[in-house]
Order: sequence, then C-alpha cells, then structure tokens
Amino acid sequence: MLILQRMRINSDNIIQKESDAKYLAQGLTLVNKESKKVIATLGSINGKLKKQFDIKQDVFYADLNWDAIIKMLPKKDVTYQNISKFPAVRRDLALVVDKNLTFDTIEQTVKECDKKLIRQVTLFDVYDKLQEADKKQYAVSIILQDEQKTLTDKQIDTTVNKIVNTLETKCGAKLR
Repeated sequence: MLILQRMRINSDNIIQKESDAKYLAQGLTLVNKESKKVIATLGSINGKLKKQFDIKQDVFYADLNWDAIIKMLPKKDVTYQNISKFPAVRRDLALVVDKNLTFDTIEQTVKECDKKLIRQVTLFDVYDKLQEADKKQYAVSIILQDEQKTLTDKQIDTTVNKIVNTLETKCGAKLR
C-alpha cells in the first residue's frame, strides 16, 4: 500500500481482501473500487510450491497490474499542506471476526466512528488458523490525529472504545 500512497493513489479507492490464489499461503488482493480490476496480489508462497522447487526459506510474491495502477493516478496537480504540529497516535487492535468479513468493511466502519480524528486504518496481519473454523483474526492499525491540538489520553481512549464497541455491534468483532 505504501507504494500506492507514494504515487498519490487514494487508499479509499482500494478494496483489500484476502487472496484466493492457490499458490499463496497467506495473501492479499488489492482491487480498484470503481473498475473492480485487481491492481495487486501480494503474499507468501505456500509450502507445497516451495517444496516442489526445494526452497527452504520464505518466498514473498508481488504481482502489480501497472496498467490498472496508472489509470488510478490522480489527474490533478499536487497540492501540499503543512505538516501538523501535533503528533499522531497509533493504536493496534487484534480482532476476531467471521471468516467472510472483509477488511474493507472493518475499515469503513472504523472511519465512520470519528471522521475528524481517524487518519488511517491499515491491516497488517491476518491469522486464519484459529481453533474456531469459521473465524479469523485481523490485526488492524489505526492512526489518530487532531490538526488543532495534541490528543489527550482520555480522547484517545474514548475514540478507541467507540471503535471497539462499533465493531462489536456492527461487525460482530471481538477484541482479542
């Protein structure tokens, strides 16, 4: 995702979902929301394929659809704003969710909790080998920042609690 952000592609236009590629042990597929085209498939190669080629270490895979990515580039000139004087705060949540729930749903639900403070929601790990077969775990990072002042611990805790409660009620997510 970082390469796409550096290219000024709005992450709100990208759907992140687990890859169904058979050659990946764990993978992520990035899809353009508008065109529904796959723009990238990322992940680690599965053990069966590594064994076929007698590879012992981890192998990571990235397939970028540059034609689709280039079409997503913004047409406008670059505009800048000053870097905030106030620090951003990162909070990580480990969520146990139904296997069919997508990260995109979680991302949208979190962003709706507080549009003023929530700057970014990213997925940094998926674990689907839980004892409950119909569940998986998402590790989600949330960046909070106020442009007008430094956030207090109370504001941060209130916002994070609201996020957790909203995810529980709307998505059935449980904090791990």
